[in-house]
Amino acid sequence: TWNIDLILLVTSPDNEPPVAENPTLSPEPLYSNDTLKLNYTFTDLDGDEKSDLTEIKWFKWNNTETSWNLISVYADDSLPSSALFKGDTWRASVRPHDGVEFGTEVFSANITVQNLPPTLTEAIVLPSTPVTTSSLTVSY
Repeated sequence: TWNIDLILLVTSPDNEPPVAENPTLSPEPLYSNDTLKLNYTFTDLDGDEKSDLTEIKWFKWNNTETSWNLISVYADDSLPSSALFKGDTWRASVRPHDGVEFGTEVFSANITVQNLPPTLTEAIVLPSTPVTTSSLTVSY
């Protein structure tokens, strides 16, 4: 007698890790009243979507220790103006996740918070109807 056993193996295809490319920080120039944003391109050969587990890290340069301090690790791609101060230098990294696995962490270039240009809201020039020999006074 013959016995025939049928064995069916079902395998799922291997997952390709996602890729984050071209990480950049904006706006440029950056001022202390701006929101700092990390921009990057997410790709996944399997067509998977970017997962909420994608990890974004924000680093601030420490002049005293001459090293980068990790400020936060979360999925938010922006820092509020309340975190930005003139002269601070920032960089960010992104480690993409596709719902299955992490890709390679990539880093942006550094960006330094610039000094805000001065502003003048109202100036009063006296006298209000000067003549050519008048000395002008400006108050603000």
